[in-house]
Amino acid sequence: MKSEIILKGKLENIIEKIEQGNTLTRICKDKAYPGLTTVYKAMREDDKIHQAIMKAREVGTYSILDQIHDELNTPQDPKYFQQYREKAVHARWLASKLASGIFGDKQKIDQKTDSKLTISWARPQEQKAPGVIEG
Repeated sequence: MKSEIILKGKLENIIEKIEQGNTLTRICKDKAYPGLTTVYKAMREDDKIHQAIMKAREVGTYSILDQIHDELNTPQDPKYFQQYREKAVHARWLASKLASGIFGDKQKIDQKTDSKLTISWARPQEQKAPGVIEG
């Protein structure tokens, strides 16, 4: 709860802004919100805050993709085409990292197996030649 006090009740507003596609850096530059290092410190100290902000970033990825989609579907000045294209490429990359479960190139497999490995040393059994009689 100490981290919640540090954020001065602004956590919900920060999460909402992140979900709208704003970056944490931009949000924390606003004097109405705690500084970026304060938020990062709160994330380190409280797993609930960390998970809430990371989940908001994942949701915010959809907002960013929507914004880029709207920009690409709106007629623009051709001289800015390359800039919009780069924004789209960046948004796709961002989605593959922040929402990798949906947009990632690799499937995330949660494998629950016994990973116990036992190594032991023993004398190898001597192979006996066929037809040799011990006696």
